[in-house]
Amino acid sequence: MTALGETLLCPTNHSFFRMGGGDLGNLWIRIPINYYAPRAEIGMPTGGPAPVEGTVFDFTNWKRLHDGLASHPEYWHGERPGYDDFYARENPTFGLMGQAYDERAGYLLSLYSDMQSLVFCTPAPRAAGDTEYSCFCMEPQFVPNAVNCNGIYRSPLFPAGSTLETTTVYKFSIERPFLK
Repeated sequence: MTALGETLLCPTNHSFFRMGGGDLGNLWIRIPINYYAPRAEIGMPTGGPAPVEGTVFDFTNWKRLHDGLASHPEYWHGERPGYDDFYARENPTFGLMGQAYDERAGYLLSLYSDMQSLVFCTPAPRAAGDTEYSCFCMEPQFVPNAVNCNGIYRSPLFPAGSTLETTTVYKFSIERPFLK
């Protein structure tokens, strides 16, 4: 993309994945990113990155999604647990941003990108009485609201004549990541 005038742009791929037969609780997740962008009450990042270590966001090592959701019940403030959160990389070069592994089927999804942020989302069940998470999303993009975060994150504001080139790869394979 080449901006003709000053342009605010936050491209992403908002693909949802349904692995694990629709029950994601036993899906293994790995997000090898050491920081997240804390959200304000408005749901958008407003300040600098915080370490994921020891938080509900810590998927730096393989962990079942259910274990992540249950790890810090105080974070959810009595609401139904679910992620819609922003991970922020320090040095956004092309590389691994996230993985999901369906142990029952042996499917591995690996996400590679050169974007700074990864949004990890587990939308709440849609049917009344449904208790399972049925899909998830890993979206590489700029940190949402970065334009209002005083230069903490890479700005999605492009001056006239500037060009944005970005690469994202979703790779599916049949392998067992724990045996490597």
